[in-house]
Amino acid sequence: MPAVERDLADAPACPLLGLAADRRTRYTFPHPDHLCYATATPGVLGPVHQAACCLSLSFMACDRYRSWQGETGAVPQPNASPVPTTTPTAPPSPIAPAEAVKPG
Repeated sequence: MPAVERDLADAPACPLLGLAADRRTRYTFPHPDHLCYATATPGVLGPVHQAACCLSLSFMACDRYRSWQGETGAVPQPNASPVPTTTPTAPPSPIAPAEAVKPG
């Protein structure tokens, strides 16, 4: 019998939950390396809090999240990163006209 796979990337999670090395990355389960980025100094979260709040839609009721939301006016987005993602773009470069190729 084939194994059933779940798309865990769509699992609800607090957008402020991340790792020290990469605040945009998180595990889909409670982990000691998770940090809360709701404040200027990332906070440590216990596994019970992570399971009950951070890794479910209950994050929207979390005091830390609500305080951060009140300060920033952010709208809840369960799988979004709290850090805006921007893509640098190069200024447009002039395109030189192609030279006519003469049949040989």
